[in-house]
Amino acid sequence: MVDLLRGGGMEATHPELSERIGLRRAEELLKTGASLILSSCPACDLQLTRMIRKLDVNIKVVDLMRFLDDALS
Repeated sequence: MVDLLRGGGMEATHPELSERIGLRRAEELLKTGASLILSSCPACDLQLTRMIRKLDVNIKVVDLMRFLDDALS
């Protein structure tokens, strides 16, 4: 139920909860072994970038449209 609350402006209204959820998501992504995370959501991109920095790991978070633009250039 709590995961449904993370969209929109949750970070502004519930920063502690937002960070806990963001850290959990980042840790789940780390377990995949991926070195690149694609996101089509600007809020998710920002949150994941912050959490990846906080965990001090070498994973790049990239907006999906930027990734496609770079790939097609």
